[in-house]
Amino acid sequence: MPPFRSPIRQLCVVLCGVSLFLSLWLEHPLGNSSPVQAIDAQQLVKMGVEQYQTGNFVAAIKPWRLAYEVYQHTRDFNALAIVSENLARAYRQMGHTSEEINYWDEAITTVQIIGDQQTLGRLLTEQAQAYNRMGQHRRAMALLCGSLSEMRGSPAEITECNANSSLGLAYRFNDVPGQVTALGSLGEAYRSSGNVLTAIDYLQQGYRISQTLETPELEASLLNSLGNTSATLALINYRRAEEASTQGALDTLDLQTKAEQANQQSIDYLKASYDLAVAQQAHETQLSALLGLIAAHKRVEDIAAVRRYRTLALLAMQRLPDTKTKAFAAIHLADLLVLNQFSQPLDTALSPAVETEATTLLKQAFEIGAVTDNPRIKSFALGKLGRLEEQAGRYGAAIEQTQQARLAADQNRAARDSLYLWEWQLGR
Repeated sequence: MPPFRSPIRQLCVVLCGVSLFLSLWLEHPLGNSSPVQAIDAQQLVKMGVEQYQTGNFVAAIKPWRLAYEVYQHTRDFNALAIVSENLARAYRQMGHTSEEINYWDEAITTVQIIGDQQTLGRLLTEQAQAYNRMGQHRRAMALLCGSLSEMRGSPAEITECNANSSLGLAYRFNDVPGQVTALGSLGEAYRSSGNVLTAIDYLQQGYRISQTLETPELEASLLNSLGNTSATLALINYRRAEEASTQGALDTLDLQTKAEQANQQSIDYLKASYDLAVAQQAHETQLSALLGLIAAHKRVEDIAAVRRYRTLALLAMQRLPDTKTKAFAAIHLADLLVLNQFSQPLDTALSPAVETEATTLLKQAFEIGAVTDNPRIKSFALGKLGRLEEQAGRYGAAIEQTQQARLAADQNRAARDSLYLWEWQLGR
């Protein structure tokens, strides 16, 4: 399973969230729409909002797409931009990144027609986050600041980007929250591309600015990303220390110390993020912080802390609607339970209680994948269920579940990264 990513996108949600699509049907002037079209479109948007707020993203998309067509026909660009944003966010929650990017494209094109440059910058940040989740890190960086040759200043204090990039627009219009979200997203892009030290520089700059805004949600998200990035740095140094030890190198102790310091820094950042997120009732940020804390404490074999944070993570997960984030959190928590039982090797038979709890989590993830029509979620959930059957010695059921996981992975290009896992599992 891919590593659980920090919810840096919450930075943009703080700025451009539910209030935007509420404003559409509560306040938005309908331009040159006919009365009948106006009433129908407003009602459709309202229906979508109500479904979105209950976590039913599939049901929200249908009326929003109908409203999108109306506003396209009437050339009501203000309304069209907002509905496009709504659709992008709904597809993001479902994990349909290609569709999400398409609607960010629509929103960006529309705000360019309107001439709203500040909103354009924020939309570019959201689209960059989507490209980063797809693994297109350089494209994300280009949207956020420009190509590497266009970026000016040291990473720690960058103040000049391409004028039409997200950061360039945020600086031009003195959009300080926009600067924070773009810097945070740029840090995430560098972390995802493997440039951890540069990522930390951008994230720290964004965090310093966020502290001047008195916006705890922004601070929590930046701290979350800093915690996850410090964890990546810790893992790099732990691996280097292990390699150095194998080779009898003299710097083994120094690398081990650096790893432990980075791991403790990760814990400090994530704990601060969690505390702020609890105060703001930001459940997704809480969950991300807790999963990071579990991993960090597991690396230093603090089993009591692992158990404590796992319990809190289960509670935080259940407070979320049925999103991609929730599904992969359930898979992650099941993995933690099964692969460890906090002490036992992989081929050890699971206790009935552990198997039951893990099965419940994986079935919950599968159901989310089914409801959101996400083959990748279904593939991982089915494959992990097959692994449970294998561990219990029920090989017929294990083969059946694993074959279903292969079929799910083969349904969609975005899900095929798991295909090799299930081929290997079938062979085993």
